[in-house]
Amino acid sequence: MGLNINKKTTSGGSRYRRIFQNSPLMWLWGAQSIATIGDTFFNLSVMWVIYQQSGSALQTALVGVVWHVSDIIFGPIAGVYADRWSRKKIMVVTNFLLAIVVAIFAVVIYAMGYLSPVVTYVAVFVINCLTSFMRPARSAIMPSIIGKELLITAQGFFSTVQQGIALLANAAAGIVIAFTGVVWAIAGNAFTFFGAALCILAAKLPAQAKAVAPPSGKPMRLALFKELGDGWRVISERPLIKSMVWINLLINVVTFTGPLYPVLVSEQLDAGPAAYGIIQAAGVVGAMLAGILCGVIERRFGAGKILAFGWFFASLALIGMAFSTSVSVTAVLQGVLMLSVIIGNISMGAVEVALIPEDFRGRVVGVISAISVLAIPFSTFIGGLLADIVGVVPLFVTAGIWVFGIACYSSLNPHIRNARITEE
Repeated sequence: MGLNINKKTTSGGSRYRRIFQNSPLMWLWGAQSIATIGDTFFNLSVMWVIYQQSGSALQTALVGVVWHVSDIIFGPIAGVYADRWSRKKIMVVTNFLLAIVVAIFAVVIYAMGYLSPVVTYVAVFVINCLTSFMRPARSAIMPSIIGKELLITAQGFFSTVQQGIALLANAAAGIVIAFTGVVWAIAGNAFTFFGAALCILAAKLPAQAKAVAPPSGKPMRLALFKELGDGWRVISERPLIKSMVWINLLINVVTFTGPLYPVLVSEQLDAGPAAYGIIQAAGVVGAMLAGILCGVIERRFGAGKILAFGWFFASLALIGMAFSTSVSVTAVLQGVLMLSVIIGNISMGAVEVALIPEDFRGRVVGVISAISVLAIPFSTFIGGLLADIVGVVPLFVTAGIWVFGIACYSSLNPHIRNARITEE
């Protein structure tokens, strides 16, 4: 399925020149870049310290469970309001509220003297409830800022810069945690959310072409269900998007491996937070390469083929990591894993967004996000439970086999295999 969005060929230099000259995009990039620094410190701090304090893969995995439960609950609702309200205001207010919540979390940790798992789960739930409103607003506004013809190139550039910043943050986070403790690593995240809010406030972002008013004459609950139904109708009328919803649901089953990285580092590699940071940084390098290459490779092969082949290589990387006892080998495989996954996600994500009418983007993105993560809390909980029983090696092998099966299915699905954005 080819999506012709621009019949005029645009050179690579011209593409990037137009991106750099796009002031709203640069402000949005700046906001996300600042927030990425704090998010990296927060995520590494929480995952590593919870595991070190408890020694339990299950308690570590529960962070991931809580993180995604809020997506399931609030994702569709957030999508509805991303179409109803000003998307700029949603992003500004959300960042300010995130700054306050994270600051309170840091103060509580300081007062208690340690990172309580229960307090952490509550904080993570509240934080992700707020970010659930950020994602559909940001995704819905991107095509209006940059235009469909530059969407993959812009998303790739966006991803590369974010991953580059995350690389530096990952390298620094382990050092900060080791020398200053978890409180300062988390407190820094509050300042970055505040800075992100100011950047978005300064940006002249385009308003929705038509704000969606709630259906008149209906109770609020019925009106909400009506709007969510409209979002699902848009999905069901587009075979590619509908196929990707279910494929994403299946691929996200293996996200149980994410919270198990501290266990893999500690038990399989017999290493500490520095090695954990190195492996995460290697993944960031792979993701940066994906952002750089995705536009060129998508124009050559198409998003669908990139997605299927990417998952094939990702499956091999997961199996390799299961048996590796070397930090350097594991780091290289993590880089391959992230390169393979991210390059397909960026390309296919741009194709999907380009297919959605502007006044439905918030609802569609919200519904897609909620369905995509449905399996994550259950798989993450079961993964953490099994890791305490059988160890992480069988789980990483199982994840690799699962991803290989999905890669095979994707290559056989004509809607996915032939998906592409044609920029010429």
